[in-house]
Amino acid sequence: MSAAIDPRMLHVGNRIRTHRQGAGLSLTGLATAAGIGKGTLSELEHGQRNPTLETLYAVAGVLGVPLAGFVSTDDGHQPVASQATGGAGPLPGDGAISVGGGPVSARLLEARRVADGSLIEVYWLTIGPGRRVSPAHGRGVAERLVLVGGEAEVGPEGWAKRIKAGQALSWESSGRHVYSSDVGAEGVLTIINPPIPGAAGR
Repeated sequence: MSAAIDPRMLHVGNRIRTHRQGAGLSLTGLATAAGIGKGTLSELEHGQRNPTLETLYAVAGVLGVPLAGFVSTDDGHQPVASQATGGAGPLPGDGAISVGGGPVSARLLEARRVADGSLIEVYWLTIGPGRRVSPAHGRGVAERLVLVGGEAEVGPEGWAKRIKAGQALSWESSGRHVYSSDVGAEGVLTIINPPIPGAAGR
């Protein structure tokens, strides 16, 4: 008997499929462009594999959508990247969606489109112990991490800085950037995505 599929993972898979089909890409086309296996992508879309941040960021980069476009629990027909407001909070009857894999995990707290059309994503971030290098996001995307526990080195690769609990750091994430901690750390990460055409005032 096959194991029961976690409805949260199925939700993420459905989001990936919706964005892929909206972009006019086949399963093979997206897998090739994102540098992941076709079988892996198929399992993700069917809720049969837990998504990692690395995989979701690779897929998001190809599709041109923010991470919240996959893990938001708003069940509207339009993807978060083109909605006036993004969803937040847990799925009915389930916990909030978290993604991890490796030394960093993130749980979406809220995603909201504000008046000027910018998309604001807020995550509870757990780092390490260990190190992760995040791929570049879109041009103009900015991040701000407020650390509430532990110590971490974060920021653009080659320019990362060490911060402690109670401190914050902001950076532009259009290039590769680092999340690293020897002892483990937790904090609130805000990602600010610039407006998309036609999003303001909707």
